Amino acid sequence: MSATLHVIGAGPVGRSLLRALEGGPYRVRAVSDTSGTVFDRDRVDVAALAEHKVSGGRYAERAGAALVPLESLLSHGTADIVVDCTASELARGPEAIARADAALGAGSSVVFAAKHALATEPLSFLEPLRSRRIGINAVLGGTGLALQEELEDLLGAVESVAIVGNTSTTAVIEALERGASLEAALARAREAGYLEADASRDLDGTDAAAKLAIVASLLTGARVRVDDIERPAFDRLDPDLLAARRRKGRTTRLVGRLRGDGAVSLAYEELPAAGSLSVPPGRVAYAYRLRQGGTRIHIGSGVGTHGTVRALLTDVDAAASRGAPPRAASEAVSVTPGAEVFAAASPLPLVHGGRLDAWRLGFEIEGPEEGPVILVQGGISSGRHVCRTARDPSPGWWDAVVGPGRAVDTSRYRVLSTDFLGGTGASSGPSGPGESFPVVTSHDQAEAIVRLLDALGIETVHACIGASYGGMVGLALAERHPRRVGRLIVFGAPERAHPAATAARALQRRILRLGLERGFPREAVILARALAMTTYRSPAELRSRFDAPPEWRDAEPVFPVERYLESRGADFARTATPRSYATLLRAIDLHRVRGESIRVPTLLIGATTDVLVPIEQIEELAAKIPCARRLVRIPSRYGHDAFLKETETLGPVIQAALQGARP
Repeated sequence: MSATLHVIGAGPVGRSLLRALEGGPYRVRAVSDTSGTVFDRDRVDVAALAEHKVSGGRYAERAGAALVPLESLLSHGTADIVVDCTASELARGPEAIARADAALGAGSSVVFAAKHALATEPLSFLEPLRSRRIGINAVLGGTGLALQEELEDLLGAVESVAIVGNTSTTAVIEALERGASLEAALARAREAGYLEADASRDLDGTDAAAKLAIVASLLTGARVRVDDIERPAFDRLDPDLLAARRRKGRTTRLVGRLRGDGAVSLAYEELPAAGSLSVPPGRVAYAYRLRQGGTRIHIGSGVGTHGTVRALLTDVDAAASRGAPPRAASEAVSVTPGAEVFAAASPLPLVHGGRLDAWRLGFEIEGPEEGPVILVQGGISSGRHVCRTARDPSPGWWDAVVGPGRAVDTSRYRVLSTDFLGGTGASSGPSGPGESFPVVTSHDQAEAIVRLLDALGIETVHACIGASYGGMVGLALAERHPRRVGRLIVFGAPERAHPAATAARALQRRILRLGLERGFPREAVILARALAMTTYRSPAELRSRFDAPPEWRDAEPVFPVERYLESRGADFARTATPRSYATLLRAIDLHRVRGESIRVPTLLIGATTDVLVPIEQIEELAAKIPCARRLVRIPSRYGHDAFLKETETLGPVIQAALQGARP
């Protein structure tokens, strides 16, 4: 039997929730407004009731409406889950608390849309929060569920908290930054559904102060009163100053802070435009800095009428324990040094069908917080560790190009890189010998990266640099999301795989399957990778290095190139598994983009000796890209691996492209 609901409140959120519930898995037994309650033990007609409210009617006018006090009805257990959609009015906090107490006392769960109950007596809800009997996802802009799930870990472990929780002020500020008048900025925010009819409720800081008070009270165990938080005057913001900051790559946000000594503050702060707190309108950010190092960042989109409804449905799903993935939970990002992981709260639909539930993306980010962000992705064996850092001084796969003073200067740029989905890094992939993994493509990888950018509050990357498979992902990202990419730099990546290259990878996948079937998984990886190496390097290089007589072992000749290939395969097999390797090989062969669809400034680089991605394919792609294309041909004996070997040539080319100059 499906869970039953009682929806309280018939304003914009309450009406939209009723429409969202129509035809869904839950049975709405009761709806209430200030006039009365309509109840049916099976289910009420939510569509008719929503329409009744839109036309200006009251529930008391409906046949059979109950006119008894709402708390009395709730105390008799009207439904499994009570969803309180009443408007946030701090003066009416005691009424909301009384309703919640009555419902909880009858065994119901309670989901809040508004913050007035928690802002009034936050500590009284601590135990129900821990036991998951109340839901606050919408209260905190779609991040409440993430806080609830991590509450036990955060209690006593948080050094400080920073909150950008009021999207109304964010929307108005961004409009002012772009030169709009205050009246036009307010109108835009209201049209987007962020601003209440009475704008003062948002702009006087009360909403932001209430959210700060809730979080501070829950984490410190000491009640923080909303009235005790000093609120800055919005009308003292200087539009000219806001616009000047924007021109310098800075922005302004209303930031609530909880410090280590328990002090709280609320102020308009100047922030780097690419920082994690500089979320765009429609999103909120809650950053929890931990005492042992690192920060957990929750980004939510549960704002405005529709966003709030999505956040409510997430809590309803959780309360009903249906086992379904949350529909709109916040995206949680752990940036603990050495363990950066984006844990997605909602599924990732895949190009070739199916989806990834509860997926994660491992990443590293290095460089000044205010620096322009550059996304760097390499081949399938590269991983997220691009260069040596203070946190991880081990060699990166592109130290000669990325790092302090290098072409991609991490003292100037903020460099982001990820592990690919399906691989063996910190991102989701096949974790066991018998575990299957869905088919993923370069476009799926790109969509995962966009979700990570959203969670980190990065609207646009200054540049995307991709080599080999990372170049394919860069092309897919630019094709699907051109506004997220300032410029594109790609080495050795075509529109689609060459049939000759696919033939070699098809044999590699056959080797991997055979190894799994016969019980020789490691040997299969070694052999498949050895075969791959013959396509990564040029015939000229192999001849110059290995044209020598064989050694004899047990009456069998062992050629120098054999030893080299076996060594490279053994190195790769230390981390790769047959299934992860096959997943990424398949992803390469499924890569498809249309050059005509790539409309960002693009630099294409190809090695003239590349047999895996022949230079002719790069030339064909360059001829199709309509927007500011450039093609650089690099003579190299290293073939496809030239991006790893010809760093002295590549460095100046990439550096010039990042600065907007022609190499």
